[in-house]
Amino acid sequence: MSALVFAWPAIPQPPCGDSMMSTQVRSARPGSPAALATISVSSLTTPNCFSRLSAPTGVGTCTRTWLPAPAHLLGRRSVDFMDLHTTSFEIGPKNARLLVRTRREGLGARAGHELVIEATRWAGQVRIDAGEPPGGYVEVQVDTHGLEVREGHGGARPLTDKDRLEIKGNIEEKVLSADRYPELRFTAEKVAVEDHHAHLTGKLTIGGQTRSAGVDVDLEPAADGIHAHGTVLVRQTDFGIKPYSALMGMLKVADEVEVDFDVRLPSGAIST
Repeated sequence: MSALVFAWPAIPQPPCGDSMMSTQVRSARPGSPAALATISVSSLTTPNCFSRLSAPTGVGTCTRTWLPAPAHLLGRRSVDFMDLHTTSFEIGPKNARLLVRTRREGLGARAGHELVIEATRWAGQVRIDAGEPPGGYVEVQVDTHGLEVREGHGGARPLTDKDRLEIKGNIEEKVLSADRYPELRFTAEKVAVEDHHAHLTGKLTIGGQTRSAGVDVDLEPAADGIHAHGTVLVRQTDFGIKPYSALMGMLKVADEVEVDFDVRLPSGAIST
């Protein structure tokens, strides 16, 4: 469990094994803005508080300064109290979303748009191994002809349908060379799972060039189940791609693009 420091006021240490609502420190990497405290109802193995410096290790070890959880987090479930199950399943547009976000640069940046592009034709396979430690395997293939422009922010004027088709054509022909390289692929043969986080270590192939890639995944409860989501930054020039430019180079797409994913996990993958 990662060490975290919160600014909430301290309260007296309660007794261990309290049967009231109990809090659990949500693990996060140092400096992560996602560090939160979440609530688990009726847990008898964790005190109804959490430590300022580190998470409690169980009954009988309450030796830190305890802090109250923020009221807006009451009632939320924590993935820390869910069990992984060995299973395999497929992912794609029916149970997930894969978005690419671009930024604009250059002297003519105000004339261009910051784009949100959705992968509409893609498929993936996920295997979860509920061993000790837990692990798994992930493989995703994206059809480079299936990228659609969903949004365009900024710019001298709103995007038209004609603009969207022109941008799609430029992506396929000038950026990804889709006819020559019809598929993007990510394969992770090493999956490390800890608490409500996973880290995938694998290979990303774009335009026929393969590079090592790491992906951080957060597991979060939602109304329709557990979601696995995260963001990956991809530098185009790492794969031999020259970022698109216009207006004699005065308007450029930034080298680094942001890839967002949100996958709804099947009910058999994780249970409370």
